[in-house]
Amino acid sequence: MTNFAPLSGAANASGGYLLPPEQGEILVNGLLVETGAIQLAGDARATTSRKTNFPIWLGRPTAGPVGEGGKKPVTGAGFGQTTMNVKKFASIVLFTDEQIADLQNGDLNVLVDAGVRQALSLSIDAHAVGAEEGVKVAGSSVFDSNLLGAPIAPAKSSESVTTNTGAAEGIIIPKEAEAQKQGMAVQAAVSAALGKLEANGYGNPADIGILLGFGFQQTFRDARDNQNRPLYDGGTYAGQSIDPLYTLTRGHSTNLVSAAAAEPALECSFTSGSPKVSITTRGTAALSVGQPITLAGKIPANSVIRAIVGKPGAETEIELGKWENGAIVAVNAEATAAGTAKLKRQVGCLVHRPNIHVRLRSDIEVRVSNEASIEIAPGETVNLFEQNLHAILYETRLGYMVHDQGRCIVPLYF
Repeated sequence: MTNFAPLSGAANASGGYLLPPEQGEILVNGLLVETGAIQLAGDARATTSRKTNFPIWLGRPTAGPVGEGGKKPVTGAGFGQTTMNVKKFASIVLFTDEQIADLQNGDLNVLVDAGVRQALSLSIDAHAVGAEEGVKVAGSSVFDSNLLGAPIAPAKSSESVTTNTGAAEGIIIPKEAEAQKQGMAVQAAVSAALGKLEANGYGNPADIGILLGFGFQQTFRDARDNQNRPLYDGGTYAGQSIDPLYTLTRGHSTNLVSAAAAEPALECSFTSGSPKVSITTRGTAALSVGQPITLAGKIPANSVIRAIVGKPGAETEIELGKWENGAIVAVNAEATAAGTAKLKRQVGCLVHRPNIHVRLRSDIEVRVSNEASIEIAPGETVNLFEQNLHAILYETRLGYMVHDQGRCIVPLYF
């Protein structure tokens, strides 16, 4: 099979992306099974619209006891309206005339199904998460909102984030040298994140999910007690099975930073009594509002990034802050110096699943052409008629959004 990738596609404004191949008939189930961020959605439905409106709660409903014949209370919460835009993800595969016949006979189904389902899932997951392999999605996610969208800074050049609107305070997983203690540290961090969701009114564990990068499965498998018995994933304590994630619905995504990735560093300079930090050497790690940053004796303890100046990947300045009563307030550097600051990486999040909404178009469009000319790379075009090729275009449309991001999502940093 001739497969050219990447193919040129529509501009970001139209929500169009061209990716490697897919079979239309297995697309819906495949995406729901393989896409980590989609798996956690508590509100997933089919739609035939390009844009859909639906009600959401504004605050929490309230109730109280009423005496016989007494006045019934009106709930303090109300309904709001939100809009979700459905975006297009597409795939073009080139086949020879002979391969078209093989495909119809089923010989290529397994190959095409597996390859494209994975490719589409990875791309959709990246835009639902808001990052691709740990780095913020180029430009921005095509979806209305995403799981990491609250703490990630805007992409516009020279734009400074001066407030933490929508950002959520995260939990830091402490690093431990021993496998046993590391597994327990992750479990304790998840418990603390659950506490934040409970304080925000999202306290039903059946409605809470956790999305993690890869590497934590091994952390749990390797954790042992003092008798070298597994603590988690089949391990028992006092005759009871122990789940390090408290039976939460779990998903994993390669678009989140792996637990095994090195801790990123940032070369910077700053002045005592000022929250402004100039970036002198920029690494590859993504910078985001709310991200913990440390440098002993120079940056105050428990500091986070409050503001960012510059285009992602080429930032020139950050502003220091700390969480206080649900907002990030500015803090000043402790000394005038230049040094290497350490950054915590976002490796996951806990989320109230009913706040995640997915709308998947019920129709899967498949179109075939043997006459078009297709640009497979800049300056390189294939004429289908001249080369006895057929181009098969598969398209699907779906929308993804999270409402009340600042309260229903708790980031996990490591």
